[in-house]
This record gives sequence, C-alpha cells and structure tokens, in this order.
Amino acid sequence: LTLMAGCSKCNKVVEPDPTSTASLPAATQTGAGTFGCMLNGQVWLPVRQGVPLEMSNPKLVYDPTFEGGSFSLSGTIYADKRSQEAIAIGGRGIGTVGEYNLTNSGIKFFYDNLTTSYASDMGDITSNCKLTITKLDKTNAIIAGTFSFTIEKRDTGKKVTVTDGRFDMKYL
Repeated sequence: LTLMAGCSKCNKVVEPDPTSTASLPAATQTGAGTFGCMLNGQVWLPVRQGVPLEMSNPKLVYDPTFEGGSFSLSGTIYADKRSQEAIAIGGRGIGTVGEYNLTNSGIKFFYDNLTTSYASDMGDITSNCKLTITKLDKTNAIIAGTFSFTIEKRDTGKKVTVTDGRFDMKYL
C-alpha cells in the first residue's frame, strides 16, 4: 500500500473536531460505501475538502484471484491539498468471512498524518491488530467488516489506537 505523503515540510496535523456531532457509520453489509473508526478515542471519518473529485475517498480494492484474496482499504481526511491524515489496511490471503490478524495473514496497517507515519511492516510495534470480514459477497462485489489496531513508534513510544473501525463497500 502506498499512502500519499504530501509535502514533507508541512507540519499541520489534522485532528478530528472534538465538538463535532459526527458519529461512526452504521455497521451495515449492503455496499453502502462507508468507512470510519475511533482514532485515539475520537470519531475519525474520511472526508474531502477542497481536493479534486478524482481523488476517491474512501477506497477499497479487492482481487479474489490474487494470492487467496488481495485486500486494500484506505481513507483520508484532507484538510487541504497539502494536509492530510490517512488510514490504510491491506493484506493477502483474505478470501473468506472471518477474523484475520498480523501474525497469520500478512495484514498491514498504516496511519500517516504528515508529521508522523506509523506502519506495521516498518518496525513499529503493533498490538490488538485485527481485521474481521463480516460479509464477502463476490457475486455483488461487496465487502463489509470491522478493524482495530494499535501502532507504537519504536523510537519515540508515541501510539495511535484505532478501535471500532467499520467499513461496508463495493469493489470493482
């Protein structure tokens, strides 16, 4: 998975608005196009503000024929064209409904806010990392599920905790 890193000189961190009345999307299984989670205890929803329409958000790519099911899910908060915060989940061997974790499926979790990037495959410490596929409808191209993870920077000890993650999307 590749996350757009944007300008390396940017140091603006995009934080969710704690006074916002936003809530997580319902945990549906209809291909509703939803994605959201709690990030460090606050609602996190991918949004588009002032970016070109061709930048799809959130995005799900799934290939059931590649290595037992290749899965990539990402969402981004764009504050503007140079400031963003992204969460991405990807892995292989995801071919059925069920629970997957880092140790047995090669799932990778990422969080990037332009000032600090966390990545489960780059030496950062991970815990409580799981992806649960609750619906995998290959006929109608719908995948729904939940996710959670904690990633800690090995060198600084800073943590990002994602809980109550959910998605319900169609794939091509």
